[in-house]
Amino acid sequence: MTIEELERRLPDGFHDIYLLRFAVDLTLNTCAFDFKVDFQESGKIVKLSLRGLSLCVVEPSYPDIDYFPSEARPVLVKGVPTSEKILPGLTAYSKLAPPGSFFYSFFLDSRNSFIHVGATEAELEIECE
Repeated sequence: MTIEELERRLPDGFHDIYLLRFAVDLTLNTCAFDFKVDFQESGKIVKLSLRGLSLCVVEPSYPDIDYFPSEARPVLVKGVPTSEKILPGLTAYSKLAPPGSFFYSFFLDSRNSFIHVGATEAELEIECE
């Protein structure tokens, strides 16, 4: 499945969801995201796993952003399909990517930057806190 197909399982998709952490394994070509979602006051952890990872771009924060806040806090995220506008060169790159690849981007609100990913498989797991 693609991320866009999976996001239909969430009330607001990957819009206004909190990123807790993410990790990339370059030897296995995988990426994992942990998000926090509030479903009517009860917190849920959403785990998004990507396989067949062919793209992972973490943009730097803008210089005027407090990149290292004094207290730990999750980052508000808005998920969007990746486009040439937000990732120049995507069209050319997608022609070279493995067959069946999809691309998706997460806008990090407090950082004013994106995490862009490309993969061939996505899986979603929802856990109670």
